[in-house]
Amino acid sequence: MMTSEMKNLCGFAKQIVLGILLLQVFGWGASRGDVNVLEATESIRYLSQKMAREYLYVYLNPDNRFAHQNLQHTIESLGKNIRTVSAASSDEETVTMIEFIAYTKEQIIEIIEQKPSKENATLMLDYSETLLEGTDAIARAHLYNFSNEEKMLVTSKNLQYLLERLLKYYLALYIGDTSQNTKKQLEDALLKFTAEKKRIDAYRYPKKLSDVVKKIDEVWNRTGPYIVKAKEYYFIPDIVSDAVSYMEKHIDSLVLYHSKKL
Repeated sequence: MMTSEMKNLCGFAKQIVLGILLLQVFGWGASRGDVNVLEATESIRYLSQKMAREYLYVYLNPDNRFAHQNLQHTIESLGKNIRTVSAASSDEETVTMIEFIAYTKEQIIEIIEQKPSKENATLMLDYSETLLEGTDAIARAHLYNFSNEEKMLVTSKNLQYLLERLLKYYLALYIGDTSQNTKKQLEDALLKFTAEKKRIDAYRYPKKLSDVVKKIDEVWNRTGPYIVKAKEYYFIPDIVSDAVSYMEKHIDSLVLYHSKKL
């Protein structure tokens, strides 16, 4: 359940999103100069999910020093990308939104500094969605017509984002968040991941990268069914987490390949 502070933050964010959308409707132009903003917002989208997932893992493993370190590194990366957007954009609505996102990050830091708890785990799920909503609004305002390779770069990055999102809601179910929304978000992420993976599977990669795609497919074919079983409350969190990390590392090769072709 959202706190009154969270409700106020979300209401404020929605007002800003409306302002950005109105500017788009009335001709706010986007250009290739928006690339830095889009790259940073893609990173924030990914980190928003990774941060929540890592906090849930910390909650489940409070004495795991590496889990705490990973979470701290993610928060540092989040701050770096927020600063990139702030430095790269001067329009009023984007600046206001990124200030809101930066404030949300400070609220997240306050949670991390406390002893891990189920209540704070729920708050982290809410904050991750707040970051996502704000970041998506900024990205929409800076879009331009992507080339085919840019679309594939976005697709490969989306795979990583969706893996983190899947794992976030998988762990949320595991700690007892059995709300209908959590189940629906898990199902939606599964559908989107499947669609994005089909685009990757259909792309003609060089032999070495085709082998990478096959490895990703093999691990997903073994792991995906267990994520689906989360709705039946059957969990193997450590194995699924390791599989997601494995797939993300291999997807890095695809991201690098498409970025070099731009």
